[in-house]
Amino acid sequence: MQQDVLWSQQCLAGDPGAYGHLIRTYQSEVYYLVFAWVKSPEDAEEVTQEVFLKAYQNLASLRRPEHFRAWLRQIARNTCQDWQRRQRPAFEMLQTDVASDMPAAWQAGRNTHPGQPEARLQAETICPDAPSSHDR
Repeated sequence: MQQDVLWSQQCLAGDPGAYGHLIRTYQSEVYYLVFAWVKSPEDAEEVTQEVFLKAYQNLASLRRPEHFRAWLRQIARNTCQDWQRRQRPAFEMLQTDVASDMPAAWQAGRNTHPGQPEARLQAETICPDAPSSHDR
């Protein structure tokens, strides 16, 4: 913790190597925290880099350098939430695109199970030449 204070102060004073010490100290911890949110090694690496970049850019706003670790972890959580928000529109767009490409009969019965009579009827209506489970 005292090292965090020293390295934070040295970084603010213009020592480029000081921030490298902070990165090496917390890189694994931040990565695993981020990975728990994003569930992908590639995304976790990207978000971890973003966390350290944001921390560097906002180091002057750190009021209590002895709380660097907690401050960094909060930046990581906020960055993960931002990442999730950026992912959501693509997922929602995909759902909309898939639904709009579905024939009306499928959309009407998309909550039915293929084994239910109304689902079989819809499937037969959409593709009458397809083999049914009765043909087996």
